[in-house]
Amino acid sequence: MRSGWDKNAKYMMIDGGPWGTGHSHGDKLSFVVTAHEADFIVDPISTQYRSNEPDAFISRQQAGFLHNTITVDGVDEFMLATVNGVEGYNGPRASSAPLDNTWRHGDDYTIFVSTYSFEPVKAASWERRVVFADKSYWLMQDIITGDQETAEIEQNFQFAKDIEIEFQDNVTIAGAPNGARLAIVPLSGALKPQLSTGDKTPHTTYWYDGKPKQTLWYMEGKPPNHGRGWMGRGRKLIPAPAVTYVGDVKLPATITVAMIPLAPEQSLGDMPQVTSHATENGTEWTLPIGGGTLQFLADRERCEILK
Repeated sequence: MRSGWDKNAKYMMIDGGPWGTGHSHGDKLSFVVTAHEADFIVDPISTQYRSNEPDAFISRQQAGFLHNTITVDGVDEFMLATVNGVEGYNGPRASSAPLDNTWRHGDDYTIFVSTYSFEPVKAASWERRVVFADKSYWLMQDIITGDQETAEIEQNFQFAKDIEIEFQDNVTIAGAPNGARLAIVPLSGALKPQLSTGDKTPHTTYWYDGKPKQTLWYMEGKPPNHGRGWMGRGRKLIPAPAVTYVGDVKLPATITVAMIPLAPEQSLGDMPQVTSHATENGTEWTLPIGGGTLQFLADRERCEILK
């Protein structure tokens, strides 16, 4: 999704494809955002895989919780799982036919929808929906369903190392060196933001085989077994801010955020005011655009732009 090809263009790339055949990461439905010449939300780049330097701090950064994804009760994405003693893939690694992701365009919107299942490790499913409104800003919904009443959800955003983070209540304001900003505005879900930068606390991941671990196979017996807030650079990890929205929610749950880029000359008062109201057919979201508004109707089973 992009607004254009000029240097100030607003751009999002989201991963809705299969795992791939090599060097895979737990990044299904992860995304990156660039706007106004600033890289805001980024992929947590790997370091080189090996180093002879005594102070090297290396990591492939493959774990799902390190990407711009969600976790359910601490379970992040995994590729393999063993069920009744039989090991199998959690989804294909390649595709020989068109995928069933939703990708729709209109004159003033683009919609993307795709899913990930945490089964059989966790009886929970996740659907991520993204609306690019008027080539200006994004509305993102994460729909989590499962066979339990409540779950702890972590919604992850990894930023570039030169981004400054400020919280205004639950709103995240990410500032770039050139003065551009990206606001993450929670609209439903009641999660609370936490900031991590260069966290060295060991963190459990289920990547890649669906089994909980704090040290991945290529790190056995040596660092790093680390937490969030890192970027790869050469032979070392370097600290970079990561924001995680955390909270207990009732299932099924809908978590909605707006991601709004602001040019250096714009103020927070220039942000579009997204609103919603309940209808008999679901929740109707009103998205301001230059020529008026978009009406986005969503419930747990479907979503569409109303005409």
